[in-house]
Amino acid sequence: MTTVTAREPGARMKTHMVRGGGGLLLHVREWGNPDGPPILFLHGWSQSHQCWDKQVSSPLLKEFRLVACDLRGHGMSQAPPGPECYTDAGLWADDLAAIAGQLHLDRPVLVGWSYGAFVICDYLRAYGQEQVAAACFTGGAVKLGQAAFGTLIGPGFLDHFADATSDDLPANIRAMRGLVRAFAAKPLPASDVETLLCAGMVVPAGIRASLAAREIDGDDVLRSLGVPLLVSHGRADTIVLPAMAEHVLATCPAAEASWYPGAHAPHLEEPERFNRELAALARRASRGRGERTDHGDAARSGQAGPSGPGGGTDGADPGAGPAAEAGEGKRGRRKFLTGLAAGAAGTAALAAGLVSAQPARATTGNDMVVGDTNVAGKFTSLKMTANPYSDPALWVSTDGQGPAVEGDNDGGGPGVMGTTSTGTGVANAAVIGQAGADTGVGVAGTGDVGVRGDSPGATSTQVGVKGTAEGPQGVGVHGTGFKGVEGVSPNYGVYGAGFFGVYGLSPVGAGVYGDSSAAAVPGVLASTQVSGGLALSVQGFPKFSTAGKATVAAGASKVTVTLATVVATDSVLATVQGSKPVSVKNATASAGKITITLTGSTSSSVTVSYLVLRT
Repeated sequence: MTTVTAREPGARMKTHMVRGGGGLLLHVREWGNPDGPPILFLHGWSQSHQCWDKQVSSPLLKEFRLVACDLRGHGMSQAPPGPECYTDAGLWADDLAAIAGQLHLDRPVLVGWSYGAFVICDYLRAYGQEQVAAACFTGGAVKLGQAAFGTLIGPGFLDHFADATSDDLPANIRAMRGLVRAFAAKPLPASDVETLLCAGMVVPAGIRASLAAREIDGDDVLRSLGVPLLVSHGRADTIVLPAMAEHVLATCPAAEASWYPGAHAPHLEEPERFNRELAALARRASRGRGERTDHGDAARSGQAGPSGPGGGTDGADPGAGPAAEAGEGKRGRRKFLTGLAAGAAGTAALAAGLVSAQPARATTGNDMVVGDTNVAGKFTSLKMTANPYSDPALWVSTDGQGPAVEGDNDGGGPGVMGTTSTGTGVANAAVIGQAGADTGVGVAGTGDVGVRGDSPGATSTQVGVKGTAEGPQGVGVHGTGFKGVEGVSPNYGVYGAGFFGVYGLSPVGAGVYGDSSAAAVPGVLASTQVSGGLALSVQGFPKFSTAGKATVAAGASKVTVTLATVVATDSVLATVQGSKPVSVKNATASAGKITITLTGSTSSSVTVSYLVLRT
């Protein structure tokens, strides 16, 4: 191993060349306190160690030994062209073991962004977890292959993959620009974008393709993991979808969630929060030395996360929490008994807990959790969090067959009502319902209006009712009654995302009904962001309906599509896909064909989607 000491502005930095798996040379850098607990950072697909600049130049320097490497094929590490150098999981594991061994990293915290989580799983599978204090996945992926594409790996990656692995340089540049844009929900500083783009372009296209050619499934590692795992993930991530993080939380008993409102790079989008939570994880792991951290139901379902500067992720003191119940340990739950006894003594204990659970700031304090096994042999718990600033104030969970919470009001008011006056967007929703099972329903309502949501906002982040279903049988929002689902909003009345974003079925009326009073605004708007996807599918017309896409050539203003079954009396609906300076002027049918005319022509081709109806 070769080591060079250099200086960067504001920090003393060392560079190392480490011989990794198969003898390949890896470029490694380190900063910070040489005697502090080590944290090893692993970047993502087609990036470099520089993506961690906001960590290695932060106050983390004073307390921790910070180490970041360029993965094989990336940055300043060796990049042999052969695919066999990148498709062998053992080589990736050997790389990590070589860095930890040659730099004498004593039980480091492993931090993996995106593809970096794959490398962590490779290492844990090959070398075990005894030499690791904790792990953190930030936008991390644990599954790769055809089954994951579109379900766990999203369009933010898939839409750019072909160009990113092409031999054509302009295509590569176009892909890297699109990928970097997808890293963040809001634009990153120009200097960050430039660094990410340059790092991305350093990686040869063939190596990018080899990295994605692996078939990876990290479930075996996740199920057996006993050290703390922090899952930091953006709700708006389109590269590694939030469903991936939900899968990790459901599979790994040691995982705890920290949800961000942003996209694929929490460490770049909210570096101060990310650094606080990482420091808390590293401190807890350093104290615990192998003590497992159970994240509880709230974190498992995506509602709880690390509190930040105070340490424990659920507000509980990590060194003094109740012991885990053996029967619940496999599912990552603790059976908390707070001394709540029957009668007056129990009431007094409850009152004391309520008071103590409301600190002035949510950085310290203990959650009050009451739980026991119900009559069906399942675990039921009620939790009041000490961190109501980011966690639910009251959390009820059950393994039984009945609902966790049921509200009934005969006086005319709502059975269950949630009101929030702080924050914006669905991350600060008054009521959140989630279903972990494929066929489960997050929120169901029956009555004259099953579910109603009113939003005063004027952007797509202000949603009256939002339902997201990621399983192939799931339903985002389901309502039955005179009006199954009603949404009232100046922007989108009802917005659905998932396998069926919005699904409506009615034996007597309209399955989905949309009404708009604004000029040039459709009652129902359908769009797709997936290449080859269909924006709107209509079924059930007794005579004829068909849908498809057509391309209006550059410089042209209309296109004619031959459809043998079309007649002149058919109706044609059409819309321009994507953001274009033109729109559909009219769409008409004639014998055997349809014609779609735009409001003008453009210098590039335009894709239009059409729907032909015969009623």
